[in-house]
Amino acid sequence: MAAEYWTREQVEKYVGPGNDSYVIPVNVTAEAGHRVFSFQRVEEILRRSDRLAAAECGCRTKMQRCSHTREGCLFLGPWYEEAVEEGYAEPVTREEALAILQRAHDDGLVIVAAEADEGPFKICCCCACCCFMFAGIQRYGLEHALLRSDLVAAHDGDRCTACGTCVTRCPFGAMHRAEDNVRLAAEKCFGCGLCLGTCPAGAQTLVEK
Repeated sequence: MAAEYWTREQVEKYVGPGNDSYVIPVNVTAEAGHRVFSFQRVEEILRRSDRLAAAECGCRTKMQRCSHTREGCLFLGPWYEEAVEEGYAEPVTREEALAILQRAHDDGLVIVAAEADEGPFKICCCCACCCFMFAGIQRYGLEHALLRSDLVAAHDGDRCTACGTCVTRCPFGAMHRAEDNVRLAAEKCFGCGLCLGTCPAGAQTLVEK
């Protein structure tokens, strides 16, 4: 049986007034000036640390509200030692870490990084079903719970076949059906890139804001 959902008090405790987690689009190519958040960008983040550890997603393990993979938390930098020493994460190679991120993206999960002054120290694969940050945004209107990427989706209505795949894939509600087509509410888009790889018509792209 699914656990009780996150309360507002729990979400506010975890995100604080200035959360430093942001969305990383995965497996997409997009020109974005000095911030190209692509799969290659994720690889660059992982390459900066010679020690990586992986663990099950704490949110999905706690809430049990979906059938998404439990894989989804990577620890690097200063959090590697704690995660391994305390036994809640296992060391992995860079190739194994990238494979985890690819499977998560294929499964419709949003890749999110938590960052300190020295750079990202944790990368999570989040679902709208169980993640406390999504709860903050969708249920309690806490817009600061998750920072947007520097990219935003662009939808080509002429190429769109209205198959609805992007509507199903988008966890932010940015893609929706309207009459006989699909429309983009750009103000809801976090730039995660989940709508791109599975669009059979190639109607989605990511552009710099």
